[in-house]
Amino acid sequence: MKAAVCVYAVVLMELVSLTLADKPGICPEVTLLSLGICDDGCKTDSDCESNMKCCKTGCDGLQCQVPDEKPGLCPQPSNATICGNQVSCKSDSKCDKNLKCCPTGCGSFSCLSPIVSEEKPAT
Repeated sequence: MKAAVCVYAVVLMELVSLTLADKPGICPEVTLLSLGICDDGCKTDSDCESNMKCCKTGCDGLQCQVPDEKPGLCPQPSNATICGNQVSCKSDSKCDKNLKCCPTGCGSFSCLSPIVSEEKPAT
């Protein structure tokens, strides 16, 4: 009986992990200073359009977000952002060279230069 319960638990955990990670890419890193929508707009990747993934926000909600595919972090949207003449994107792969598809603060996404952490050489 115990073995059957263990097998059932393992199968259930595997199904849950497959459901939560059904699209390629990784969720954007949530930093300490990140703000976000606190409500859950999704429960799994399948709740999100196209290639978007269901990811944690800065205040522990879940929202559909563009997954990270290229290295670096998106810059925080600025209050000084002028909305309008931005080239929209849905994934990093739609952006030239090393640009990333990042939120603009205007309710859309645009190809922007990422913030890349500089690694210090080992001494």
